[in-house]
Amino acid sequence: MNNLDINFIADKASGLPAETFLASIPPKVVEANNYRHFIKFPFYALNIDCERQYADEYIDAKLYKAETEKLLVYVRVHGTKYLEEIAILMTKEAKDFKKYSDKLILKLPRLSNRQLVDALGQYVNRFAYHFGYGAPTFVYEADLSERLSKSLLARYEAAPQIIGQVLSGKYRSFMVTSEKLLLEIKQTKNKEPLIKKYLQDFYFMGPGYIYAPAMTAKRVRQLAATVKPNKNHKKYLKTKFKLTNQEKIIVSILKPTEIIRDQRKYANQVGSYTLCRFWDEAVWRSRLPMRLAVRAFWTEYSDLIYQPQVIKKILAKRNKATVVTVGDNIMYLSGHRVKERQSLDKGQRSFIGTPACHGKVRGRVRIILGPADFKKFRNNEILVTDMTRPDFLPIMRHAKAIITNEGGLMSHAAIISRELHIPSVLGTRVATRVLKDGDLVEVDANKGIIKKLSKNK
Repeated sequence: MNNLDINFIADKASGLPAETFLASIPPKVVEANNYRHFIKFPFYALNIDCERQYADEYIDAKLYKAETEKLLVYVRVHGTKYLEEIAILMTKEAKDFKKYSDKLILKLPRLSNRQLVDALGQYVNRFAYHFGYGAPTFVYEADLSERLSKSLLARYEAAPQIIGQVLSGKYRSFMVTSEKLLLEIKQTKNKEPLIKKYLQDFYFMGPGYIYAPAMTAKRVRQLAATVKPNKNHKKYLKTKFKLTNQEKIIVSILKPTEIIRDQRKYANQVGSYTLCRFWDEAVWRSRLPMRLAVRAFWTEYSDLIYQPQVIKKILAKRNKATVVTVGDNIMYLSGHRVKERQSLDKGQRSFIGTPACHGKVRGRVRIILGPADFKKFRNNEILVTDMTRPDFLPIMRHAKAIITNEGGLMSHAAIISRELHIPSVLGTRVATRVLKDGDLVEVDANKGIIKKLSKNK
C-alpha cells in the first residue's frame, strides 16, 4: 500500500517520540477499540519522521466531539456503569496481558524464525485487543476536561482547586506505585530483593514508542537514585461550590476514566517493551543495523527475518512514513500524507489550555520532546512538551510549571502535577510550536492562559 496516491487533511493533536516499528501499532489499537466499543475513532493518523524518530498525531476534532456527545447522551440515560465495567475489566486484562508477556519474553530467543514471525502476529493482535479496550478515553477525555474547566472558570476563581478536589480519589496509578518502590530501594541498605521485585513488576517502565533496551539491575539503581520523597500533602478547598448537572455528569465520567487511562497505559508500556524484544531478535538474526530496522512497519517483520537484504534497500530510502486509520481501513504509507487543517499563527504570543493544577508563575521555557532532551532541562524551568510519560517524572519534580499540547484532567501530567502541586496547563495543542527554549513566559494555571513575555535569550 506504500504507493497509494492518497492524502488527508486533519487536526493536529500532539506529537510523540516514536520509531516506525512501534508507531505502526496504534492503527490496530484503533481497530480493536472500534470493534469493542460504541465510542469510535473516526480518524487517527501519525506522520512519522524516521530521521528524527518523532511522530505528529492527527485526529478529526469535529468527529471526536460528536463521539463525545454520544457518550454524554448515553451517561445521562444509563449512568456510568458502562465506564465502571471497562475500568474493572481493563484492570484484569492488563494484569493478564503482563503475565502473558512475561512468559513470552523468555521464550523468544528459543523460537525458530517461523515461530517468531507467527508469535509477533499473535502478540500484536492481543496487544491491540487489550490496549484498545481502554482507548475510548483518548476520544473524549480532552474535550470533557476542557468543558468542565471552562464551565467552572465562568463561575469560580478557584476552578482548578475545585477540579482537583472533585476528581481526587483513593486510586493510585502504577507509576506512583513504581516510584514508591524505587524510593524504598534508594533508602534501604539491602537493595537486592527490592531490585529483583522491581525487575519483576516494573521492567517495562521506559519510553512508550521509542526502543527500550532490556531493563537491568544497574538501570533500576540509576532510576532509584533520581527519586525524591514527596513531601506535599493534599490541601482541600474551603470555598463552597456547587456543580451544575452537566458538570456532575462530566465528573462522573472522568472518575472511572482515571483507572481506564492508567491501566491502558500499563498495557501499552508492557506491550511496547515486549515488542522491543521482538525487535532485538530481528536485528540479531538479520544482522541489519538498528538504525534501519527501526524504520520497518510491524507488518514487515517477516521481511526483516527472511529477506533482510531486500528490505534493507527499502528502509534506507524510508525517511518519512504515515500510518492511518479511516473507519475500517488501515494504511501504512510512505511519505507524510496528512496535512494540518488549520495553520499556526507564527506571531502568536498567547494561548490557552486546561488548568489541571492551580498557580501563577513566570519562568524560562525548556522544550522537552523525549528522553534525548532530558539532559538539557534545568531546575526550576518551565517544562513544555507534547505529553508526559512515566520516564518524565524525574524532571517533572524539578519543574516550575508544566505545559503540554495534549492531555486532559486525568492524564499523567495532570495527576502528577496535582500530586506535586506544580502549576500546569494541559491540552494547549500549540505549546511546543509557539514557544522556544529560553522564552520568558507567564503561566496562569488559575485561568489556563500562557503568555510569552520575551523571546528566548
